[in-house]
Amino acid sequence: MQRSSMQSALRSMLDGFEGKPFGADTFVGDDGLVRCGRCGTPRQVVLTDSEGTVRKLPCMCECMARADEEQKREEQRKRAEKAERARIRAAFPSEAMRQKTFDADDGKFGAEQMRKARAYADRFAETGGKLDYGLLFFGRPVSGKTFLSCCIANAALDAGHSVIMRSMPQLLVQRDDAMLDRLLACDLLVLDDLGAERSTSFGQEYVYAVVDGRYSARKPMVVSTNLTREELAAPADVMSARIYGRVLEACLPVEVETGRRRATRDRYREIMDDLGV
Repeated sequence: MQRSSMQSALRSMLDGFEGKPFGADTFVGDDGLVRCGRCGTPRQVVLTDSEGTVRKLPCMCECMARADEEQKREEQRKRAEKAERARIRAAFPSEAMRQKTFDADDGKFGAEQMRKARAYADRFAETGGKLDYGLLFFGRPVSGKTFLSCCIANAALDAGHSVIMRSMPQLLVQRDDAMLDRLLACDLLVLDDLGAERSTSFGQEYVYAVVDGRYSARKPMVVSTNLTREELAAPADVMSARIYGRVLEACLPVEVETGRRRATRDRYREIMDDLGV
């Protein structure tokens, strides 16, 4: 842009500013500048253009500047809250899972299993999510495996990490390249109900892509399954063997007992303690 054009544009801008009206809560100070009636600081600033012309232009007084900063902070807070809600929605398929935390533990899921889950969550936080191993909760249905997984997922979320938790059926319903990228990129991936993918070969291939991708990138997984130790060790087909092999290489197996077995065992321990044996 030529010098004359720039001067013309500047002059037009200055004329527009100079004609801008001030509110009724102003007064003219001894320096000839319009001032705020509340804080007393100038609402005008004196500028000289390239041709030497002196102009008085509107500016924010101190109370206007504070109000502007407060508005920006409020907008930033709302954006952060919106991002946090989106992060939580991305983590869990159900809002109820957000309530399954270590603080909600009532003791019915077994002290030893809970201790290991807490230890893993603590270690995950200590390393900033840089663990290269995970946990595999296995045992009979309705034994607390999903609760333990949710506790770890929520602890990671509360620490500010990106988390995705999905059951195998949900994982297969949502399969696409974009979702695969998210599953591989998140700080912690939690997979529930390993073994439910066995119904289709395509489903198995997708699950293997997820598990192998996390394993190769040395990114942690927490996995739960109703499969027995024997089924995990000796799968019925080759693809299952590849999936379970990767999971067992990446995760520490933790057996989770059913409530009835655990209650019986705890009762026996109480009797033995009473007998002093």
